[in-house]
Amino acid sequence: YSGITPNSDGINDSWIIENVEVYASNQVAIYNRLGNLVWEADNYDNVNTVWDGDNLSGGDLPPDTYFYIFQSDEGVEKGWIELTR
Repeated sequence: YSGITPNSDGINDSWIIENVEVYASNQVAIYNRLGNLVWEADNYDNVNTVWDGDNLSGGDLPPDTYFYIFQSDEGVEKGWIELTR
């Protein structure tokens, strides 16, 4: 899905990448509208490595549209995520 609402209500609190387990070796990068890297991780797995609207320092990012690049051995996927608080 393309939206998260990280407010600790247990619904859409983090970004879940469907079938990510198929791509065990992957890299995820999240960028703001200005193209600045705001979060990144290797081996995203929806459990231990998951984006929940925080920045590289662990602080909350403001509500906005963010852009992702997902890279795996299968190729590159790009898109957007709407963060709402």
